[in-house]
Amino acid sequence: MKPIDYLNLHKLQIEIGKIGEAYVYELECKKLKGTPYINKVDDGIARNPANGYDILSFTRDGKPLHIEVKATSGSEDVFYLSKNEYQTAEKMKEQGLDYVVYFVKKVLSDNPDLIRIKDVTANKGYLFEEVGWKVTKN
Repeated sequence: MKPIDYLNLHKLQIEIGKIGEAYVYELECKKLKGTPYINKVDDGIARNPANGYDILSFTRDGKPLHIEVKATSGSEDVFYLSKNEYQTAEKMKEQGLDYVVYFVKKVLSDNPDLIRIKDVTANKGYLFEEVGWKVTKN
């Protein structure tokens, strides 16, 4: 068996994420074509993970839309939210803001699948499972 090259795997995962973000950015610009909001779509937010979402977009009538993009090259129905992303979704919900996960499956294909998930933290169609632990020396 060949050992897993975790560094290259991580680089590939980052690249898939960037492709997903670019795909969603393009879709949002197409959606907003002909509105004054098309030039306000901001994908630069993704450069700072502390923001808790990747793209600031808008509805066609100008309501801010905070988008967290999750992408996979496969067709599985699994993605991961960071603690910060989860907390950001909860905080925005409390403030009456729209936080939506755009889950892009088969992102490397000619016809990716896009699933828009509103209110992800309370959406009954998804299960949450804690999968990570922070370990600190005493």
